Amino acid sequence: MGVTASRVATVLFLLGLFATPWMAGRIPLDPMPLEPGFASWFDVTFLSRLEPASSLFVLSIPFLVALLLQGLPGAVLQLPVGKLMGLTFGFWVILAMSALASERTHTALWELCRWTLYLAVMTLAVMCLGRGTGPRRAAWAFFGGASCVAFSGLLEYAATAQFDANWRIFGGWHHPNALASMLALALPIAAAVLRSQVESADRKLAVLVAAALGSGAIVCALWLTGSRGGLLAAGIGVAAMLAFAWVESRRRAEPVARGMAVALLAACLLGAGWFALTRAASGASGGVGRAASVGAEGGASTAFRMTLWTQTARLAASRPMLGVGLGSFQPEYAKVGTIEAPKLAHNSYLQIAAEAGVPAVLLFLACAGYWLYLVSRPHPALSRDSAALRSGVVGAVFAGGALAITDSSFSVPGFSILFFVVLGVGLLLSPDGARPERLPLSSRLMLFVPLTAAVLYFFGTSAYSTVQNSVALDAMTKGHREAAESRARSAVAASPLMATGYSILAQLASAGGEAKSAVEFALRAADLAKTSSAYARLGDAYAEAGETDHASAAFETAISLSPSNPHWRRRYFDFLIGAGEQETAEAVALKLVEMEGSDFFRLNPLPSFVDTSTVEPRVFLASLASSRGEKEREAEHLRRAFEVLVEYHERTFAELLRQKERFGEGLSEEEIVLAGESLPEARRKFEQLKEIASKLAATLRSLGRVEDAKQIESRVEELSASG
Repeated sequence: MGVTASRVATVLFLLGLFATPWMAGRIPLDPMPLEPGFASWFDVTFLSRLEPASSLFVLSIPFLVALLLQGLPGAVLQLPVGKLMGLTFGFWVILAMSALASERTHTALWELCRWTLYLAVMTLAVMCLGRGTGPRRAAWAFFGGASCVAFSGLLEYAATAQFDANWRIFGGWHHPNALASMLALALPIAAAVLRSQVESADRKLAVLVAAALGSGAIVCALWLTGSRGGLLAAGIGVAAMLAFAWVESRRRAEPVARGMAVALLAACLLGAGWFALTRAASGASGGVGRAASVGAEGGASTAFRMTLWTQTARLAASRPMLGVGLGSFQPEYAKVGTIEAPKLAHNSYLQIAAEAGVPAVLLFLACAGYWLYLVSRPHPALSRDSAALRSGVVGAVFAGGALAITDSSFSVPGFSILFFVVLGVGLLLSPDGARPERLPLSSRLMLFVPLTAAVLYFFGTSAYSTVQNSVALDAMTKGHREAAESRARSAVAASPLMATGYSILAQLASAGGEAKSAVEFALRAADLAKTSSAYARLGDAYAEAGETDHASAAFETAISLSPSNPHWRRRYFDFLIGAGEQETAEAVALKLVEMEGSDFFRLNPLPSFVDTSTVEPRVFLASLASSRGEKEREAEHLRRAFEVLVEYHERTFAELLRQKERFGEGLSEEEIVLAGESLPEARRKFEQLKEIASKLAATLRSLGRVEDAKQIESRVEELSASG
């Protein structure tokens, strides 16, 4: 058996599949400071995985190289059946049209490359694995990678549970819910892998133990994510797996379902054992996991999501053909939503419909439906192991489909790559889901080379720019302006359509007193990003340059792009106060006060976070009322500002203190943050609370309401005594 391009391609594919759960669990967010050097890059790419653009670029290399090695040498390729390929290609064409129509070119192209990689990976699975042992090898690679992440999650819990018995594990993924999505996808595959070892006549003890321990770790880690949606989806996947296995048992007159049920039961028992062992190792007491509790957080999250889904559906209906543009959900939702615009819609189907149009999501569902038809057809030639694996594949797809209803799972690269690999494996386990096709060399060159080059180039330049921007931020925080500027300019040169580099250059120019340059860079960033935050930064740049009218226009644009978000009105209010525009500031302050009863304030998914955007405007309005002799109105504004800060102290400040007690060792107070609020900021707001209370008490006494004034003073004493 010599080394051939096809064998190398298969090895690269399996290595990429094994690494996917570890490396691709985060979504790109704003860059964070990163020290220069290879060691730092290696850490954020392979260990902490805090630079998802870099991790995804590295991960895409083995897949895309395997695509070239498998696709170019041979004239006959095994491909998904033609109808499915046609539906898939139609889906991709709509995505491409949506990307080209988007106002945010870089983000749209990145999203298109991401989806292109997913579809390529599904096709590559069919091309590489074959109908023999390949699908089982892929199952083991998926299972192995998922098990490694699960074990890392158990170690994370063991190190943290002594401080918080209901800690939700991340496992290197961007959120516990995202980790749960991957584990729910892995659970049916794990059951199939474990069943194959339990029933194997020539099993090896070490392999059986590895399969058992890994399956138990996946079950335990899934529970420790505390994701109710993940657990529900896992249940749906398991039910689908067992139902399909029962059908297979009836067709084949073999105990496929019994073996899967026994393996699943063993995995659950081992998961319970892992949970008990991890709890004992951590020294934790009390609590059985967040998933077993229902409280304020769950209720707030449900109300938030229901509002989000309803308004996302309306957004999709407003642009039904091509949507608002790939990757543009957050800024476009901000224009019409009544709650704070999240980065994702928490429902992949709604997100696809909103970003790429209703036809896109219909084609996506048509692909899934046709795939299920192909995979569910009888296939007597399958071995019992392959039949069991097919049941696990069906269960995994049902789990993944259910997860996409409650979360934006397909926006997470790790989940999507694994899901599309599972789809490819399912086609290989169906009687006619894949077939050999003869393609001339010219067709193969036109299909594989441009696709691979485009995706690698775009992922590579994006990763390079993101790393350069992160290093620039680190240099900027350390006062190394020249180094920061050099890095930011390198980022801009590599990805001229990415707004982040221009934003950093604007900050550097502003810090250096170069107001005109700051405006130019901020304007370029705003033109590219077209977000409220970018226009607010442009307003700050205009204000520093003394261009008051342009600054006002920029802030008003920021507000128009997100009218329900009070933060941009608050930024505009602060600018107006500094510019001495009292009359306009009063109008903005009154509008902010009106917003206190809006969905933005009521439907906060973080019960411990209290928004204080209206405190300063209330104090300003109280001052105006005092100057006009309107004492009752003054007292009203001061009382409401006082009540907001009391609530902030009791919930946000208290939560920050709890975090310091739990995890503060080795961290400065500035590094202990909740929704952008740090401990020093919380302490400053408590001092502000005392000042407002003093003014309020004096105003109440001037109105003859002495008892009310004493109650305010007594309340402040209680808060001070409580720390």
